[in-house]
Amino acid sequence: LASGSGGTPLQQLSNAAASSLYGAEVELAWKPSGALIVQAGAGYTNSRFDDFESPLGGDLTGNELPSAPEWNFNLLVQYEWHLRAGTLAVTANTKYTADQFFSVNNDPLLAQDAYWLTNARVSFSWPADRFGIALWARNLADEDYLVGAFDLAAFGFDQHVVGAPRTYGVTLSYRL
Repeated sequence: LASGSGGTPLQQLSNAAASSLYGAEVELAWKPSGALIVQAGAGYTNSRFDDFESPLGGDLTGNELPSAPEWNFNLLVQYEWHLRAGTLAVTANTKYTADQFFSVNNDPLLAQDAYWLTNARVSFSWPADRFGIALWARNLADEDYLVGAFDLAAFGFDQHVVGAPRTYGVTLSYRL
């Protein structure tokens, strides 16, 4: 957003003449026993504007593309116990996201530092998997993080879209 004549806010869309984006991703799934599952993944992204003259931001050539963290990692571990009454499962997972910008001008006020999110789940399903109950918690460390940010300086502020705080819950399920 920018200010037009008379200070009226206006939005201007501009395209970069050229940008480069490449990366790699690897995933691993391992089941060392009938009860244990381990999944892991990692991703790398390299992004930049190769040629970007913005009427509002000037020369943005060399800046990182928005919402494109360089690194990400994830890990999930699940263990199941097959009991007479049903199946009990315990699952934990974690995800790392490297720092990222949310604006084309790489404004540090519209950016997010690297962070980890960790979740856990305990579930029980009765035979034939028709009924189930799960207790779960997300963002166990109650990490503060952004999932987006927007420059609304023309209105006198920036908008930050905050990620979910620590959350607990119970899920009851029935399959037809």
